[in-house]
Amino acid sequence: MSAFTSSDESPAAHRPGPETRPYPDPAVESVRLAAGNRVAYRTWGDPADPPVVLLHGRTANSADWADVAEALSATRRVYAPDVRGHALSDWPGGYTYPRLTADICEFLDVLGLDRVDLVGHSMGGAIALQVAQARPEKVARMVLEDALPPFPLDPPRDPEPRPAQHEIDALDFDWDVIPATDEGANHPDPAWQAGLAGITAPVLVVSGGKASFLPDAGQQRLTDLIPGARRVTIPVGHLIHRNDPAGFLAELKGFGVY
Repeated sequence: MSAFTSSDESPAAHRPGPETRPYPDPAVESVRLAAGNRVAYRTWGDPADPPVVLLHGRTANSADWADVAEALSATRRVYAPDVRGHALSDWPGGYTYPRLTADICEFLDVLGLDRVDLVGHSMGGAIALQVAQARPEKVARMVLEDALPPFPLDPPRDPEPRPAQHEIDALDFDWDVIPATDEGANHPDPAWQAGLAGITAPVLVVSGGKASFLPDAGQQRLTDLIPGARRVTIPVGHLIHRNDPAGFLAELKGFGVY
């Protein structure tokens, strides 16, 4: 089995997220993938403009990008999906990185997005890296915002204790995302790292500096392993696009995304 396919999908009925159509926000649309799960997404900008796809971090959702997306929409058609198990997309289980990657690849196919600029934050950066390896023809440029790297976290993430059920019921994401993606961070498929050398799209690595929980050395190693990748540091911690949106957008502009 390749690093970009997965057999972890259960044949059981899909469990929806906390909302079902019609969505309370008219800006939210959805597509249904071949496996049956629904992916919700938001859009901004003129459909005729070049597309950019924004992938959020773990426990966040598409609305997290609103300020950045509004700015980008002056010249770009912006798409921001809720990754499976988050917010208004379905919560079907199967939260390995190969499965999350396959969803985004199919999302691009269903919407007919042939060449996109891909921006991924944290978990979304990990997904973006694997999309660029699995479907290089789809990715024109890629921005990795404090992305989870494709080698074991050092130190590894300790298992998080499962909260009480009433706390889980209040979450805007499926708790099962946490242990699945922790396992993917601690023990990533070696093919993911090996595939970095084959990435053909121009790549900008934007790291959050010493205030980020992701080690700076890992961000540099990631940059070194991607041919031609360039790295900049905005020293405001892990949530760069929230903590310094102007600085983040300036880097996107210099890279040709904005």
